[in-house]
Amino acid sequence: PAATYAAVCSALRLGYRFVDTAQNYMNEAEVGAAVRDFVSESGIRREDVFVSSKLHPESRSFKSALAAGRESCASLGLGYVDRMLVHTPRGGKLVEVYDALLQLQEEGIVRSVGVSNFGQEHLEALEYYGRPAPVVNQIEMHPLVYSERVQLAEHCNASGIQLEAFCPLLCGSAEFLQYGTLPAMAMRTGRTPAQLLLRWCIQRGFTPIPKSCRPEAQLENSQIFDFELKPDELAELECMNGFRGQTRLLVYPGALSANVDVGRTTARAFAADGGA
Repeated sequence: PAATYAAVCSALRLGYRFVDTAQNYMNEAEVGAAVRDFVSESGIRREDVFVSSKLHPESRSFKSALAAGRESCASLGLGYVDRMLVHTPRGGKLVEVYDALLQLQEEGIVRSVGVSNFGQEHLEALEYYGRPAPVVNQIEMHPLVYSERVQLAEHCNASGIQLEAFCPLLCGSAEFLQYGTLPAMAMRTGRTPAQLLLRWCIQRGFTPIPKSCRPEAQLENSQIFDFELKPDELAELECMNGFRGQTRLLVYPGALSANVDVGRTTARAFAADGGA
């Protein structure tokens, strides 16, 4: 908890204005405390710091998702959550849980709603049942998985869904960051492997979510807006193989291809009529 508080405070002081958390990370209270203290000491408005969280993966009904969203807001202690995501399609009840987020948005507890680890079929299910498109889809994305996920990225773009990239730095793995293409390109360009990966995300239209507790790494990660990768450098990164042939880190294996289970598509209306 102390490390989370210090990391968020450091990032905000360096100029970061987007903080990503989740109920499953068990650090929402520390994130909220850091944001509140920063707002108090800096004079920056609460509205200028964007905080995103995710429902606990076990919140798999309209009722439990509503309760989880309210609990998340209370834990953060910020008055509202800028954005709440369905953490994963695994476990099903996609529309039912998504409807709970829409209800929280209507109540003002959540300002916008999104999803995480959704494949194209999951997104199409929301559309089929007439739900508004999520503002973001947060998935593992980096050059090692780009070729197999480019179709999903294109679908998100065509649907007006911003793709957010978690693990853009390959989980910070020294084995990955110092293997193959990255160190050679870093030496050639005068940039670090982390900066190259983050810049790749930006130029491909993705929002990277780099994770770091060290102020020096946070600063390094922010210094990516004064250079561009050439088309052949983007392609070079996308053609590289991972350490010992690995192509992904598999943070959430199988999530994108999980079965499509929409749950009760009338649960929100039922609850509004006094049902459970």
